[in-house]
Amino acid sequence: MLRGMTRSKAATALPVAAAVITGLAVFFLFGGRETVQSSGRYACPMLCVVLEAPGLCPVCGMELAHLQETGDTVIVSGRGSDLIGLTTVEAEYKSLETPGRYSARVLLASQSVVEATSWADGRITDLRIEGPGETVQQGQILAVLHSPQIQSARIDYQAAVASGDEFLVLAASNRLQELGTTAHTGNDLSGTYYIRAPVSGTIGEVLRRSGTWLSRGTAVATVIESEGRELKIDIPEAAAEMVSPGLPVTVNYNGDSWTGTVDRMEAQMNFQTQTLPVYAVIPDSVPLVPGSYVIASISLAPRADAVLTIPESAVLSLGERHVIYVQLEATRYVPRVIRVGELSFDEFSQPFYPVLEGLSAGERVVLDGAFLLDSQAELTGVTSLMNTGEDS
Repeated sequence: MLRGMTRSKAATALPVAAAVITGLAVFFLFGGRETVQSSGRYACPMLCVVLEAPGLCPVCGMELAHLQETGDTVIVSGRGSDLIGLTTVEAEYKSLETPGRYSARVLLASQSVVEATSWADGRITDLRIEGPGETVQQGQILAVLHSPQIQSARIDYQAAVASGDEFLVLAASNRLQELGTTAHTGNDLSGTYYIRAPVSGTIGEVLRRSGTWLSRGTAVATVIESEGRELKIDIPEAAAEMVSPGLPVTVNYNGDSWTGTVDRMEAQMNFQTQTLPVYAVIPDSVPLVPGSYVIASISLAPRADAVLTIPESAVLSLGERHVIYVQLEATRYVPRVIRVGELSFDEFSQPFYPVLEGLSAGERVVLDGAFLLDSQAELTGVTSLMNTGEDS
């Protein structure tokens, strides 16, 4: 019976059920002597079985309670209402906003691809990038190279400086610059060379791995230079009229959440998919690989017309079946199967269901305590969440 209920509802209902629906508490809470008749049936207070004779429950061992016939309604005494914390709320019209969840693709707003190349022959001894999608800054070291060419040029430069011949020093300095490094008078005679990011952006493709020999002019990776990231979100035709620039967009990925805004919309629907492409700006720091797909949530603009609503907690759901309890009199409640729309939110971000069928404005529905009423309805054979019966 808990299937289809939210965790918060179950966590609230179970301790109450264990505390009050024990022994003869079914009769004490649900019904009074003036309004009920003996059914000749006996039920386990923990809802295990319903039998034709008194005794102990063959499942849990509790004493069976005598059921009372209440017709198609559930009767709750005034004291019983207080004990289970039963409250009601009036169905009313509200303007709601619907949070849409749509497939979105990560794109770079505008881009150019630049190669990070080696200016000298050598072998990669340390690759310092992990893969596509990694953000890098201009001048950041992407790979460390050991180059015999550079080592030889550095030795030649030191020898030229020691000779004092200005012509040799200039020639050796120019040679180092051609190899992508600078002349210096230190004692570094190694062949260590750094391949750096030519621009700031995102790693598009890693072309070489550690240990690979590179020839002069060979690229180790590509860097995608962009003006930012964005999501391309495909909005179904039915929701397209509710989308406008500036609406918040949330992306959840690996436990993290990022928020952006709708930036622009295309002028017409995509004929093949019957969707409207919408673009949302997201931060560059979002570690998602361009081209990947995610789920984006958009808080759609409220519809102009108000709809009949009831709070989410008033509805017991099992798949596509939704049951509420409507108050007829002070102590009488009737279960009713309704049809609802997509869960939405009011201006205070409280969750409500739009009621499409089965309820009228002004009727009062049970807000807290519906789970216990449903348990009693199932015991007595009245239409309930689990007992389809004849939907009323």
